[in-house]
Amino acid sequence: MLVQLLPAATEWLKLGGDLPPVNFWRRIYKLRTTAGITEWPCDVLRHTAASMMICHYKDAQRTALELGNSADLLFRHYRELVTVQDAERFYKMVPSPDLLVAKNQEACGLETNVDVAVRSSS
Repeated sequence: MLVQLLPAATEWLKLGGDLPPVNFWRRIYKLRTTAGITEWPCDVLRHTAASMMICHYKDAQRTALELGNSADLLFRHYRELVTVQDAERFYKMVPSPDLLVAKNQEACGLETNVDVAVRSSS
């Protein structure tokens, strides 16, 4: 089975770059430090994705299949309390248009002066 890419994911992929990103955990650490996040539970990114997927799809079997788990394991380890509003906001986060322009300019060797920004799509 192929994993369905939701519209927000395709917007993030337009930024290009390596998959997985080079120095991913070093970048995450820098973001956490900058944001003042001191606690980082083990597998928090996977847990967040699983919780949001269950709430969004409303289908534990599909979510389990996409994550490579059983539905039983999913409910034992990954399901957190997420509201429908949380999942809707999560799946609407996309890069700001300014960031997309800056990445394109950077790819063309042009100087940019744009901070990383995220916006919510409508």
